[in-house]
Amino acid sequence: MSLSVDLITPEERRSASAINVKSLSRIGAIILPTLIIFAMGHLALKGMLTSSRLRVLESRWESAEPKQKQSLKLSKRLHYNMQTATELDAWKTSRIEWHQQLRAVMETAPTSIQATMLVIAANRNAAAPASPPTRKFTLNLEGKTSGERAMLFVESFKHRLETHPATTGIVEAVAVANYGADISTSAGEFDRVFRIECQYRKRPEETTQ
Repeated sequence: MSLSVDLITPEERRSASAINVKSLSRIGAIILPTLIIFAMGHLALKGMLTSSRLRVLESRWESAEPKQKQSLKLSKRLHYNMQTATELDAWKTSRIEWHQQLRAVMETAPTSIQATMLVIAANRNAAAPASPPTRKFTLNLEGKTSGERAMLFVESFKHRLETHPATTGIVEAVAVANYGADISTSAGEFDRVFRIECQYRKRPEETTQ
Protein backbone atom coordinates (compact mmCIF):
# COMPACT_ATOMS: atom_id res chain seq x y z
CA MET A 1 0.00 0.00 0.00
CA SER A 2 1.39 3.41 -1.04
CA LEU A 3 0.48 6.84 0.28
CA SER A 4 0.78 10.12 -1.66
CA VAL A 5 0.46 13.50 0.05
CA ASP A 6 0.11 16.74 -2.08
CA LEU A 7 1.71 19.51 -0.02
CA ILE A 8 1.03 22.33 -2.76
CA THR A 9 -2.14 24.30 -2.43
CA PRO A 10 -4.16 25.04 -5.57
CA GLU A 11 -3.10 28.70 -5.39
CA GLU A 12 0.56 27.73 -5.48
CA ARG A 13 0.26 25.46 -8.47
CA ARG A 14 1.90 26.67 -11.76
CA SER A 15 1.04 25.66 -15.27
CA ALA A 16 3.66 23.73 -17.15
CA SER A 17 3.10 25.86 -20.33
CA ALA A 18 5.40 28.88 -20.99
CA ILE A 19 2.44 31.34 -21.34
CA ASN A 20 -0.68 31.38 -19.28
CA VAL A 21 -3.67 33.70 -18.96
CA LYS A 22 -2.31 35.55 -15.95
CA SER A 23 1.01 36.32 -17.62
CA LEU A 24 -0.82 37.54 -20.71
CA SER A 25 -2.94 39.82 -18.56
CA ARG A 26 0.14 41.25 -16.90
CA ILE A 27 1.90 41.82 -20.24
CA GLY A 28 -1.25 43.40 -21.70
CA ALA A 29 -1.56 45.65 -18.66
CA ILE A 30 1.93 46.97 -19.37
CA ILE A 31 2.00 47.13 -23.20
CA LEU A 32 -1.48 48.54 -23.84
CA PRO A 33 -0.98 51.73 -21.79
CA THR A 34 2.42 52.11 -23.39
CA LEU A 35 0.90 51.89 -26.87
CA ILE A 36 -1.81 54.35 -25.92
CA ILE A 37 0.75 56.79 -24.49
CA PHE A 38 2.90 56.40 -27.60
CA ALA A 39 -0.06 57.05 -29.92
CA MET A 40 -1.12 60.08 -27.93
CA GLY A 41 2.44 61.38 -27.94
CA HIS A 42 2.66 60.85 -31.69
CA LEU A 43 -0.58 62.75 -32.25
CA ALA A 44 0.54 65.54 -29.94
CA LEU A 45 3.88 65.82 -31.72
CA LYS A 46 2.15 65.82 -35.10
CA GLY A 47 -0.22 68.53 -33.88
CA MET A 48 2.69 70.61 -32.63
CA LEU A 49 4.50 70.27 -35.96
CA THR A 50 1.34 71.18 -37.86
CA SER A 51 0.74 74.19 -35.63
CA SER A 52 4.35 75.30 -36.09
CA ARG A 53 4.09 74.94 -39.86
CA LEU A 54 0.81 76.87 -39.82
CA ARG A 55 2.46 79.71 -37.91
CA VAL A 56 5.30 79.79 -40.47
CA LEU A 57 2.81 79.92 -43.35
CA GLU A 58 0.80 82.65 -41.63
CA SER A 59 4.00 84.64 -41.12
CA ARG A 60 4.89 84.25 -44.78
CA TRP A 61 1.38 85.27 -45.83
CA GLU A 62 1.49 88.35 -43.61
CA SER A 63 4.77 89.27 -45.26
CA ALA A 64 3.54 88.55 -48.80
CA GLU A 65 0.03 90.03 -48.52
CA PRO A 66 1.08 93.70 -48.90
CA LYS A 67 3.22 92.77 -51.90
CA GLN A 68 0.30 90.90 -53.43
CA LYS A 69 -2.00 93.87 -52.95
CA GLN A 70 0.60 96.18 -54.46
CA SER A 71 1.03 93.76 -57.37
CA LEU A 72 -2.73 93.75 -58.00
CA LYS A 73 -2.79 97.56 -57.97
CA LEU A 74 0.10 97.72 -60.43
CA SER A 75 -1.55 95.09 -62.63
CA LYS A 76 -4.81 97.10 -62.73
CA ARG A 77 -2.89 100.29 -63.46
CA LEU A 78 -0.96 98.57 -66.25
CA HIS A 79 -4.19 97.23 -67.75
CA TYR A 80 -5.74 100.72 -67.60
CA ASN A 81 -2.68 102.32 -69.21
CA MET A 82 -2.59 99.70 -71.96
CA GLN A 83 -6.30 100.20 -72.64
CA THR A 84 -5.80 103.97 -72.73
CA ALA A 85 -2.87 103.60 -75.13
CA THR A 86 -4.97 101.37 -77.38
CA GLU A 87 -7.80 103.92 -77.41
CA LEU A 88 -5.36 106.74 -78.18
CA ASP A 89 -3.87 104.74 -81.04
CA ALA A 90 -7.36 104.09 -82.42
CA TRP A 91 -8.21 107.77 -82.02
CA LYS A 92 -5.01 108.80 -83.81
CA THR A 93 -5.60 106.29 -86.62
CA SER A 94 -9.19 107.41 -87.17
CA ARG A 95 -8.44 111.14 -87.31
CA ILE A 96 -6.64 113.52 -89.61
CA GLU A 97 -4.66 116.45 -88.24
CA TRP A 98 -6.51 119.10 -90.17
CA HIS A 99 -4.36 121.98 -89.03
CA GLN A 100 -1.48 120.39 -90.93
CA GLN A 101 -3.66 119.96 -94.01
CA LEU A 102 -4.78 123.60 -93.93
CA ARG A 103 -1.16 124.69 -93.49
CA ALA A 104 -0.27 122.59 -96.54
CA VAL A 105 -2.94 124.42 -98.56
CA MET A 106 -1.56 127.78 -97.44
CA GLU A 107 2.05 126.80 -98.18
CA THR A 108 1.36 125.35 -101.65
CA ALA A 109 -1.10 127.93 -102.99
CA PRO A 110 0.57 130.31 -105.48
CA THR A 111 0.22 134.05 -104.86
CA SER A 112 -1.86 134.23 -108.04
CA ILE A 113 -4.53 131.99 -106.46
CA GLN A 114 -7.41 133.38 -104.42
CA ALA A 115 -9.28 130.81 -102.33
CA THR A 116 -13.01 131.48 -102.04
CA MET A 117 -14.32 128.38 -100.25
CA LEU A 118 -12.96 125.32 -98.44
CA VAL A 119 -15.22 122.42 -97.46
CA ILE A 120 -14.27 119.20 -95.64
CA ALA A 121 -16.73 116.33 -95.95
CA ALA A 122 -16.73 112.85 -94.45
CA ASN A 123 -18.53 109.85 -95.91
CA ARG A 124 -19.18 106.76 -93.80
CA ASN A 125 -18.78 103.46 -95.60
CA ALA A 126 -20.56 100.44 -94.16
CA ALA A 127 -18.20 97.47 -94.10
CA ALA A 128 -18.77 93.75 -93.90
CA PRO A 129 -20.10 92.45 -90.55
CA ALA A 130 -16.67 91.09 -89.61
CA SER A 131 -14.91 94.40 -90.44
CA PRO A 132 -15.22 97.78 -88.72
CA PRO A 133 -16.86 100.67 -90.62
CA THR A 134 -14.63 103.28 -92.26
CA ARG A 135 -14.79 106.96 -93.10
CA LYS A 136 -13.44 108.72 -96.15
CA PHE A 137 -12.69 112.43 -96.03
CA THR A 138 -12.74 114.85 -98.93
CA LEU A 139 -11.30 118.37 -98.99
CA ASN A 140 -12.80 120.65 -101.64
CA LEU A 141 -11.11 123.96 -102.35
CA GLU A 142 -12.70 126.53 -104.65
CA GLY A 143 -10.83 129.56 -105.85
CA LYS A 144 -10.11 132.14 -108.52
CA THR A 145 -7.10 132.97 -110.64
CA SER A 146 -6.40 135.22 -113.57
CA GLY A 147 -4.06 135.57 -116.52
CA GLU A 148 -3.12 133.75 -119.67
CA ARG A 149 -1.31 131.18 -117.53
CA ALA A 150 -4.25 130.62 -115.17
CA MET A 151 -4.49 126.91 -115.95
CA LEU A 152 -0.77 126.52 -115.28
CA PHE A 153 -1.24 128.18 -111.87
CA VAL A 154 -4.00 125.74 -110.96
CA GLU A 155 -2.04 122.69 -112.13
CA SER A 156 1.01 123.86 -110.19
CA PHE A 157 -1.16 124.29 -107.10
CA LYS A 158 -2.54 120.76 -107.51
CA HIS A 159 0.91 119.20 -107.97
CA ARG A 160 2.47 121.00 -105.01
CA LEU A 161 -0.47 120.07 -102.80
CA GLU A 162 -0.37 116.35 -103.59
CA THR A 163 3.42 116.18 -103.02
CA HIS A 164 3.45 118.17 -99.77
CA PRO A 165 4.85 116.17 -96.78
CA ALA A 166 1.62 116.70 -94.83
CA THR A 167 -0.48 115.01 -97.54
CA THR A 168 1.94 112.30 -98.61
CA GLY A 169 0.72 108.88 -97.51
CA ILE A 170 -2.75 109.97 -96.40
CA VAL A 171 -4.11 111.58 -99.59
CA GLU A 172 -5.31 109.09 -102.14
CA ALA A 173 -5.73 111.49 -105.04
CA VAL A 174 -5.75 115.20 -105.85
CA ALA A 175 -7.64 116.34 -108.94
CA VAL A 176 -8.83 119.53 -110.60
CA ALA A 177 -12.52 118.71 -110.43
CA ASN A 178 -13.69 121.89 -112.12
CA TYR A 179 -12.06 124.64 -114.19
CA GLY A 180 -13.67 127.32 -116.30
CA ALA A 181 -14.22 130.96 -117.03
CA ASP A 182 -15.46 133.25 -114.30
CA ILE A 183 -18.99 134.24 -115.36
CA SER A 184 -19.54 136.87 -112.68
CA THR A 185 -20.38 140.36 -113.94
CA SER A 186 -17.13 141.84 -112.65
CA ALA A 187 -14.90 139.12 -114.17
CA GLY A 188 -12.27 139.93 -116.77
CA GLU A 189 -11.38 138.12 -119.95
CA PHE A 190 -8.75 135.89 -118.35
CA ASP A 191 -10.43 135.37 -114.97
CA ARG A 192 -10.95 131.71 -114.14
CA VAL A 193 -12.63 129.73 -111.36
CA PHE A 194 -11.62 126.26 -110.28
CA ARG A 195 -12.21 123.53 -107.73
CA ILE A 196 -9.51 121.17 -106.44
CA GLU A 197 -10.62 117.98 -104.76
CA CYS A 198 -8.45 116.00 -102.33
CA GLN A 199 -9.58 112.45 -101.67
CA TYR A 200 -8.11 111.01 -98.43
CA ARG A 201 -7.53 107.34 -97.82
CA LYS A 202 -10.14 105.40 -95.88
CA ARG A 203 -9.68 105.48 -92.15
CA PRO A 204 -11.28 103.25 -89.48
CA GLU A 205 -14.21 104.88 -87.78
CA GLU A 206 -13.53 105.78 -84.19
CA THR A 207 -15.43 103.55 -81.77
CA THR A 208 -17.30 105.14 -78.89
CA GLN A 209 -17.64 103.39 -75.53
